[in-house]
Amino acid sequence: MEQMTAKRILIYFLVFFSTHIAAQEYYGPLVNSKIINLYHPTFAISDNTNLTLSGVDQYTFGYHPVSGFALEQSAELTRNNFRTSATAGYAFSAKQPIAKYDIGIYRDQLSVKLSAQHCFYDWKADLGERQFGNSIRSVFSKRNSKSIFLLDKANLQFSFLPYNWLKLNSDISIARIKRQENRCNFSLFRRDKDFTPNTPYNNHMTTENINNRTVYDVSVNVAIVAESNETNNRSIDFRAIHSINDSHLEGYGHTHISAIYKNLHRTSNSLFACEIECGTFFNANDLSFLHWQHYKGTDKMFGLSNELSGYEGFVTFKTYELSTNKWHAMAKTSIITQRHVIKVLEKAYISQELYARCAISGLDNRPYSEFGYGFGNILGQLRATCFVSFCGNDFRKVEFRMGADIK
Repeated sequence: MEQMTAKRILIYFLVFFSTHIAAQEYYGPLVNSKIINLYHPTFAISDNTNLTLSGVDQYTFGYHPVSGFALEQSAELTRNNFRTSATAGYAFSAKQPIAKYDIGIYRDQLSVKLSAQHCFYDWKADLGERQFGNSIRSVFSKRNSKSIFLLDKANLQFSFLPYNWLKLNSDISIARIKRQENRCNFSLFRRDKDFTPNTPYNNHMTTENINNRTVYDVSVNVAIVAESNETNNRSIDFRAIHSINDSHLEGYGHTHISAIYKNLHRTSNSLFACEIECGTFFNANDLSFLHWQHYKGTDKMFGLSNELSGYEGFVTFKTYELSTNKWHAMAKTSIITQRHVIKVLEKAYISQELYARCAISGLDNRPYSEFGYGFGNILGQLRATCFVSFCGNDFRKVEFRMGADIK
């Protein structure tokens, strides 16, 4: 009886906690930020020195079939232009500690940061799924959208702003990658179903791409802000990443060069956003999947959503499906407007939204495209859209997507 009561309390707590966190994740400003940071204390040590603890927030709790349940806590110390932070945690099924540390000096024109980490990492890096949202779906419905490996990494970053319109970044790093397999299958409501294997879904990826290895990288990034004001924001970003050596492979390493153009233009009742990206790889047949070109987006019912430009990334293709290690090009555009033929929608402040996205690479000369039409600003935050997608000239599928502003 006591075990049943404790189990019910745990389930009620997880439902309550996940509901509030999910509300913050999907509904953004609609929910008070204190809900997601249930306890996020800051202590003033002196007039210009502060200590901030993570307390209980969206990163405290995590769950994945590889790592199992995980807990993390972090602390950050800031003093004038100096900042250092440390994270400690433990993954119970993997029986692995989680540790991150960084120290940096940040000035108006120059910043230097040294960091090290030992943690579980998504192959898509910061383009992957949000940790907490994926954890909740895994715990309750056994739906996992992340494929992770164990990462040991140390890197040194420099950032220099010689002018307001120009930013220069460089990064030197060494990383050790260890492939991981699922260790647990726990779920509250789908215990008769196993998680899918911890392997990214991509038709062109081989086992070689996700094997253990050590990589040494040097990257240079030049960003030019062509225009930035309240109604128009344009920028051009050039990036070059070179793997100096790879302990797992023979050869002279690999190089990836890419460029991104972004334009966000807003009027009193409409918004136009576009992004064009292109790049190419050199000597990258067996390149680690971590270094492939990845695109944001997943094919789940609720897509990532931005209050300015709508859904983020591709929403009808699987998480890693469009990743490539060959030449690549991508274009996406969205139009969000308050103008309607149906005047009732204008009076309700419901916006009309159109989306068009296309990606192509040397792995498959067929363009992957999707087009969407729907409505946004429903109840102030929600959007609902119908998407149709194609692989080359072949029809793929029609899917309904929903989203809510997270930024």
